[in-house]
Amino acid sequence: MGGGVFCTGARPTITNSILWDNMPDQVSGQVLVRYTDVQDGWPGDGNIDADPLFIDPDGYDYHLSLESPCIDKGDPYFVPAPDERDIDGEIRVWDGDEDGDWVVDMGSDEFGSRLPGDIDGDGCVDQSDLGILLAAWLACQGDPDYLPEADLDGDGCINQSDLGILLAHWGEGCP
Repeated sequence: MGGGVFCTGARPTITNSILWDNMPDQVSGQVLVRYTDVQDGWPGDGNIDADPLFIDPDGYDYHLSLESPCIDKGDPYFVPAPDERDIDGEIRVWDGDEDGDWVVDMGSDEFGSRLPGDIDGDGCVDQSDLGILLAAWLACQGDPDYLPEADLDGDGCINQSDLGILLAHWGEGCP
């Protein structure tokens, strides 16, 4: 029996996924697997067998790390549905390896899918983000108004530096 996918009767298709560290096997049955990272391998277009290098799987953080072989390795012809997002609500297709080609990642997390300054994660740096930043203006870690997503430079306080980052990316990703 497959610990990740076990199928009898139907023949599902699994695409742009990661099947890793399941027992006793990753896949069992008549399953079409494409552009997926499958531990111990599985036949199919674009499949790989490489440790996905999650941030902290022991701590249940399955976000892709910078070194993950799953970044930009999904189906190169994948077109997301309108407003389709990853598990964090961020843009589904992103150029995570910054090679100029926007290709979906394997797995539920799209690495690097948040534009600098895109505080609300809608893929557009605009007045909504500015409003969020200003609502938390001058708040620091520990303050009730502190919003870590508005701390764009990660220094623990929301200030001029964060505003500068937002303004430097103003309008990016917007229609």
